[in-house]
Amino acid sequence: MAQAEFYPEWMTYELENALRQITGRHARKKRTTILRLAEGVVVGRPVTETLAMAETCSETTWYGRYEKGQKKPGWRDDPLVSQALKLATQRAQYCSDTYIAEQIKETRRLMAKYGPGAVHKLGGLMLTAGSESLQRLSALDILDRLDPETASKGTSPPATDAQPIQITTIEVVKNYGEEPSSDN
Repeated sequence: MAQAEFYPEWMTYELENALRQITGRHARKKRTTILRLAEGVVVGRPVTETLAMAETCSETTWYGRYEKGQKKPGWRDDPLVSQALKLATQRAQYCSDTYIAEQIKETRRLMAKYGPGAVHKLGGLMLTAGSESLQRLSALDILDRLDPETASKGTSPPATDAQPIQITTIEVVKNYGEEPSSDN
């Protein structure tokens, strides 16, 4: 089988078999078009943009055309192509959903790990704030981010005597442990 121009990380044996069923003239371009369309669904790219790519077919080729009042079918009308597109879209969506779920899980893990230290650091900064009104605003800001139940209903006015505080990853690591892994 001539491999498609685009070979996604979410390719499976089942999908590859479905693509392998597509043979004949322009088979490679059909496979690439299918994979790019599935990718486009997941990333939110319009079909027209996908079909404008040099490696995919044109809109007329995909949708078909009318000639002398008769509809000439496009590639999407081929049952093998539509089945492969359905499989590819399902697989791409599944991988995207799984990736997002893993990122949420990792974020929650990091919040649980570094959250207590961050709260202590913010509490210390709050207590050393210049004025009582600034301390109150700092406490409200902390509560706003702590939980929806503790959040104020409105927004706090900006504090005029406040200086922006920047806490870098290096400070967090130095004060609270290892640096979060960036390979996820």
